[in-house]
Amino acid sequence: MKDFFEFTKRTEEASKKALTLAEKKFSEIDEITEYNQRKVLAAF
Repeated sequence: MKDFFEFTKRTEEASKKALTLAEKKFSEIDEITEYNQRKVLAAF
């Protein structure tokens, strides 16, 4: 089966690089999200 979207190798590499560069910030956001979810659950 053919992929619906066809990306060039250059686009795929740029995407991987961007995700690598943003990995630390995504991790920080995940930690904040988990903390806030626990606060909400503790309120019940």
